[in-house]
Amino acid sequence: RRPNPARKPRGARLERNNFERNNMNRINNLYVHKNTVAHAVSTAYTPDGGCVENDSEIIHEHIIRLYINDDLYAKTTCTADDLAELVVGKLICERMIKGYGDISRIDINEDGSRAQVYLDKSIVLDSGIMVEPTCCTSNKVYLKPAVTDYLRFDEEVIKKSHKVEPGTVFKIINAFSLGSNIHKSTKGTHSAYLAYKGEIVFDCEDIGRHNAMDKVIGYSAIHGMDPSDCIIFTSGRVPVDMVQKVIFARVPILISKAVVTDEALKLAKECGLTLICKAWPDKYEVFA
Repeated sequence: RRPNPARKPRGARLERNNFERNNMNRINNLYVHKNTVAHAVSTAYTPDGGCVENDSEIIHEHIIRLYINDDLYAKTTCTADDLAELVVGKLICERMIKGYGDISRIDINEDGSRAQVYLDKSIVLDSGIMVEPTCCTSNKVYLKPAVTDYLRFDEEVIKKSHKVEPGTVFKIINAFSLGSNIHKSTKGTHSAYLAYKGEIVFDCEDIGRHNAMDKVIGYSAIHGMDPSDCIIFTSGRVPVDMVQKVIFARVPILISKAVVTDEALKLAKECGLTLICKAWPDKYEVFA
């Protein structure tokens, strides 16, 4: 990963307490970080007929297979970093688990091609399910819960609307403007930022906006953060499935550089989600 001037060193982001150390001890991550960027030779043409050969940076696609209790759950195409966060966030956002406490151990192998998740609670899974989410990557889901009672949210997902100070919003927007280094070199990633109690504690980039969202949600869960104190920023557009992820994670505020769809806005209002879109350094718009 290229250094991000807006990003704090991981060890300095949060003071680790015993709770957090115990959480991290559940992750056996043998993965050695791969390059997120590859190189290719391209030829650039201009309207005046000129051409020049370039050494272009392009995105490296990484495939990870996620197993739950030894059964294949999903195959995900992603950017090859923050894999533990991706796994935890994906399971929360897809309602396979309520939170990190449902996980007894995560094993990620050396090349990052396989993540094995062992759950504390016995969740019966149906096989033969293949779903392709509305995503720009070839993500596949092979299993789903056979019984959904354990995962049903009868209580209000977000108890009340949350207001956020303009200064906090612009702080996050400006951090995004300074960061996203992989995107600056390749024009091929989405970014997500996580603020906790008004301070940016984590950011990531991924080839898919869904994956980037999963990563910040997974990070907050692993580090035991209270979702009601979190804010998520995404560089991608906000259709219904992106709003659902934030609601299932019980995060009350979502900020996007891009636009929201009508159905996503309707869901945000129904669930009490504060939704800010078209967030740029000079202005932003509050939709819910």
